[in-house]
Amino acid sequence: MNYLTRLFKLNNIFRNRADFASWPIITIDYIVVAGGGGGGETIGGGGGGGQVITGSNNISIGTTFNVVIGSGGALGYDGNNGSYPGGFSGSNTTFIIPSIVNISCVGGGGGGGYNLPGTSPAGTGGGHGGGQGAGGGLGVAAGAGFRSGGTSGSNTNSGAGGAGAGAVGNNSTSGAPGAGGGGYQWVASQFFAGGGGGGARIPNGGTGAGGGSGGGGSGATGGSTAASNGTQNTGSGGGGGGYSDSGAVNGSGGSGASGVVIIRYPGVARTITGTTTYSLFNYTYHRITSSGSYSLQ
Repeated sequence: MNYLTRLFKLNNIFRNRADFASWPIITIDYIVVAGGGGGGETIGGGGGGGQVITGSNNISIGTTFNVVIGSGGALGYDGNNGSYPGGFSGSNTTFIIPSIVNISCVGGGGGGGYNLPGTSPAGTGGGHGGGQGAGGGLGVAAGAGFRSGGTSGSNTNSGAGGAGAGAVGNNSTSGAPGAGGGGYQWVASQFFAGGGGGGARIPNGGTGAGGGSGGGGSGATGGSTAASNGTQNTGSGGGGGGYSDSGAVNGSGGSGASGVVIIRYPGVARTITGTTTYSLFNYTYHRITSSGSYSLQ
């Protein structure tokens, strides 16, 4: 190998090393939230909040990651036909950075209807539990290590609260529905995955209970007022439906909220196409609400 050929090869090596050194490595924090459970019909229990997982990792600019956003569970309602179904559990959210992170959060449990249980279709539930309906309909049970939904004692007038990622669901009494359990507090007082509040019967069941912090839906008061849905993209549970003795009006539960993935990092703002970007306390945040592949540029 002559002198000029060797010099050319060495120049390429050093140039490539310099290019590599210019690829910045940054530390990201992230939160991954599964879908929340739907609330049950007719003095129903509130839905449970989805699982929350947080973490931090170093990644290079240009890294691609894959996201599946879990949907919120459907509300319980049979069209006033008298079967009083429970709500459905939320779906799982996944967040994968190949060879670095592989996270799957499980959805929150559906709240019980008046006397029928919440439902977990295949691939949903297993997270925080749904609340019990006033007539004994069980919410979808919490998975191992997750928070439990409240119980009603089959009091016939008031539904119990679904569990949140930060607290268990509250029990109900005959005249007072149980509130949803509080959500998980991430950085900068951002809350996620609150439980849905229990529904109330008119005239003896009190007032529909509030959802837990983080976006849990409120329970309904009577059958003519709809229960609140969980706040979208918070992984919170929907509220339980109510019931009105006058006219025998059954009320639907509220839908669970879909999940979310949020990434943040300090310093110069970069781009992740297809996300909502905002700044807070010297950090840039990217909020991901749709399933797909993303790249930090």
